[in-house]
Amino acid sequence: RKKRKFKWEEHLSVQAGPALAVRQLRARSGLSDPADGYLAGRKSTEKSLESFTAGFFYSATTRKGLVLKAGLDYRQTNEKFHLAFTETEILQLNGVLTVTVDGSGNIIGQTTGPKTITKTTEYANTAYNHYRFVNLPIGIGHRQAGKKSHWELSAGVDINLFFRAAGTIYNRFNEPTPLKGGNMFYDEVFRRSTGLGGWASFAYGRKLTDKLRWQVSANVQMPLSPVTKTDYELEQRYFN
Repeated sequence: RKKRKFKWEEHLSVQAGPALAVRQLRARSGLSDPADGYLAGRKSTEKSLESFTAGFFYSATTRKGLVLKAGLDYRQTNEKFHLAFTETEILQLNGVLTVTVDGSGNIIGQTTGPKTITKTTEYANTAYNHYRFVNLPIGIGHRQAGKKSHWELSAGVDINLFFRAAGTIYNRFNEPTPLKGGNMFYDEVFRRSTGLGGWASFAYGRKLTDKLRWQVSANVQMPLSPVTKTDYELEQRYFN
């Protein structure tokens, strides 16, 4: 008898959509807690606002439903940043101390000398932080297909190819510090790539034509490493 050839069914999917970003910000294990409420200040001033992903997958499926997948995924998390504080400074200045006037209100004499004044500055700033990732997801799964519909469950590893941050960050001195590659603060804090992560996906779709179908899917992305360097005192991760 003739052996049946091992046949693969190939699929190319393009997907994009919003994501729910969850930030994890905590003191790094083994290092002392940040002084002067730095961790609390970061948590109170930076709020995850929105995230979105876009990318494509190539998958090959056997007759028995084994799925091998690989693709390229772009993810951006936008974070709203708000910083407000009041700064008080005591200054010593030379100025008028007393004024003498006559009965008509005319100035007839005055004394000058050093005096103490209080200078109060109120600061408020609202901006956005942008965290950008380019990942190479690779995985394996199972696909169950009927005549018109199918479902698929898959999981694998995320290889981060690119990470950059841009915007503003709250530092320990209550100062807004720019997030930009190339400056000293940025290079001391952020990694150039975040290494490996994990992902899982469940998808359901229906056939429209022989070569076109619609599909809705739920995906989870779980980074194994933070976006901050190991010698920085805070661990900062973004789950989607």
